Amino acid sequence: DRGLVWSEAEIIKLDVLRGTALVAYLYRDSSHNEVVDLGGPRVALHHTHTYKKGGALKEGMRVEVKDPRGKWMEAQVIGEECRAVLIHYKGLPHKADEWVPRTSRRIRRFGHK
Repeated sequence: DRGLVWSEAEIIKLDVLRGTALVAYLYRDSSHNEVVDLGGPRVALHHTHTYKKGGALKEGMRVEVKDPRGKWMEAQVIGEECRAVLIHYKGLPHKADEWVPRTSRRIRRFGHK
């Protein structure tokens, strides 16, 4: 998305001649819709850079994580180790960052419904 964080989107209109697509980002309102270059660096196959349940967690992914108080919050993976990922909660200072096991039920895909 424009915030330089990978987001899931769907194609609304495809312009094959120009090699562009009008996209709508899931979990965002239509004011975020935009035209993207299909050959550009901002387009990737589904779940290449976004987390899905049971998939690999990678640095840079946006996810939702249940914080220690039990509240689901938007977060980003900012570090990786073999068995855990370092989570940064959006809007909180870095001192709130924490290592969470990769297999934890506290992690789910962003926009989970």
